[in-house]
Amino acid sequence: MDTDLDFKKWWMASIISLILVLTPSSIFIEEIIIKPELHDGSIVELGRYTFVYDAIEHIEEQDTSSVISIGSSKIREAFNGEEIKKNSATRGVDFYNLGLAADLPYFRSIQIEPILDIKPELLIIEIGPNSFSQLKSPLRIQDFDRMNALLYNRPINSGDFYHNILDPNDISNLNLNWNERLISRTDASFEAFELTIGELVGEDEGWDCDN
Repeated sequence: MDTDLDFKKWWMASIISLILVLTPSSIFIEEIIIKPELHDGSIVELGRYTFVYDAIEHIEEQDTSSVISIGSSKIREAFNGEEIKKNSATRGVDFYNLGLAADLPYFRSIQIEPILDIKPELLIIEIGPNSFSQLKSPLRIQDFDRMNALLYNRPINSGDFYHNILDPNDISNLNLNWNERLISRTDASFEAFELTIGELVGEDEGWDCDN
């Protein structure tokens, strides 16, 4: 019985993933089905890694100046943008916390150009133990997963200077070009639909993003 259900779920997810790639409905499907499963950590270990481009888009739409902080969980917990704004003598400035758990400068090199493209008034960069951590070559699987999560929605028109920073031993496992990113999106869509179908039939759900 379980095998039949898994088989049906696999085919349903496959068909919908194909539709995602081939039809204009892909944007709608991305927003309604895939993003929630990415953001709640169901597809990637740390869903916050997929938030950043949404944040960048939001910041770019504002008519105020911005101060952006990046770093690991230390800055994520220490930098309270709302409190800083409330107690700041400066007006017309919003403060944004884009800290990520287990973040390293090597990982974040992927996003420096998209962040600078929105021209923040100030970019605060954490300097701490993580800044000087030694990495394995090639990286661990979970590190590739995090970097590919940062690459997932990276704007196509952003520069690619970070390619010069990458360890040659890591390149084959990173979704750097359009074809690899398309495959990554297809894989994410497949898993997202499978998870969504599972939720509809009463299987365990991911974390509630609202909380």
